[in-house]
This record gives sequence, structure tokens and C-alpha cells, in this order.
Amino acid sequence: MKYKLTADRLNEALNEKNMTAQELSKKSGVNKASISQYRNGSHKPSNTSAGPMGEVLGVNPLWLMGFDVDKYDMANPFAITIDKKYIDLFKGVNKLVSIATQERVNQLFDFVNYMILQQEKEDDQL
Repeated sequence: MKYKLTADRLNEALNEKNMTAQELSKKSGVNKASISQYRNGSHKPSNTSAGPMGEVLGVNPLWLMGFDVDKYDMANPFAITIDKKYIDLFKGVNKLVSIATQERVNQLFDFVNYMILQQEKEDDQL
């Protein structure tokens, strides 16, 4: 398990809320497959997914990402910025997906996957 700490924290928060990964996905807008990867420790959540998940779970997104911060400190300005900024982003993506052509949606997903791979390469170099 590459990212045990973040996996343990996400599973802990889900258990505390008595919530399934599917419910978290629906409420946060984070893909269920991504949540599964976070839960099994093969990937760690970025701020784009930790923000919405943290809001739904009532925990600090930075805590979900593995930072040494208070689990319930929602007054952290950085956490609030992540929440608002990325929730708006998810809303925009959801709107685009609902109105765009399939070709444009495919282009969006290709771009997102490309960006994820680039970030993972950078993370692995740290």
C-alpha cells in the first residue's frame, strides 16, 4: 500500500459518517473509481478531490491528503479556498458534461487523465 496514511484517514472518515464510497462519490462529485483507489492506498487524493470529499465528510481536506493538521479544523483558510474553488470547478465540469458533445467530453477526460499522469510523475519525483 503506497499511501497507507491517506487510505486509513479516508476509511476512518467514511466509517465515522457511516457512509459508503458510492454515497461519497454522489455527494462530492469525485469519481467512485478514484475514491476506491484512495481507499486501497494505490493513489492519494489531490486537492481537487480532497476539498469536496472533506466538505462532505466534515473533515479538513488537508488532513485527508495526509498533512499534519487538525482533522476537524475547518477554519483553515487554505481548506476553505480548496472547498469553494474546487466545488465550483466540479459544478462547471458537470454542466459541460451534460451539454457537450460526446467528442468534447472525451477530450475533457483525455485532458484530465493527462494532467493526473503529469501530477503523479511529479509526485513520484519528490
